[in-house]
Amino acid sequence: MDIFYFWRDYDADLKAGRIGWLQSSRKKLDEVRERHPDWIWAFSRPKDLKGSLQLRARLRWTDAPTSKLPIEKGTPAIFYDPTESVIYSNAGEEAKVAEVTSIIRSKYPNAFLANFRGDAGVHPMEADLLAQFVPKLAAYAVEPFPPRPAPKAP
Repeated sequence: MDIFYFWRDYDADLKAGRIGWLQSSRKKLDEVRERHPDWIWAFSRPKDLKGSLQLRARLRWTDAPTSKLPIEKGTPAIFYDPTESVIYSNAGEEAKVAEVTSIIRSKYPNAFLANFRGDAGVHPMEADLLAQFVPKLAAYAVEPFPPRPAPKAP
C-alpha cells in the first residue's frame, strides 16, 4: 500500500527547503501509519490546467525523520527519505497530466470535489490502483529528489 498526497505548496516548500516531511491531519496520519506504506506519491495542480493533477514525486515513506528537520514538536507530519525519492521531471506535459488526472479522478472523485482540502488530500493507494498507475510511469523521466536548479547560462 502506498499513499496519495496532494502537495498544495510543492514549489514554495521546495524553495523554502522544507524537505523530509509533509504536513497532514492527525486522523489521516494515524490511518495511513497503521498500514505501513512504502511510498508517498506526491501530486499537485499544474499551473495552467485547472481541475487537473500533475504527478510530482515518489517519496520513500519513513516512520521518523531521516535527518534533523525544522518542524515544531507535535506537528502532525508524514516523513520521507529524500535520498531514496525521485521526481518525475516531464510529468507536466499535457498528455501526462491528462492521463494522471483521469486515473486519479476515477478512484477519488470526491477528493476532486473537495479540491483536495484537508483529509481529501491524503488517501491510501491500494494494489488495484497501483497496478493501473505504475506501468504508465515507464514513459516518465525520473530524476533524484529534490529537483536541482537548472544550470545558469554563461
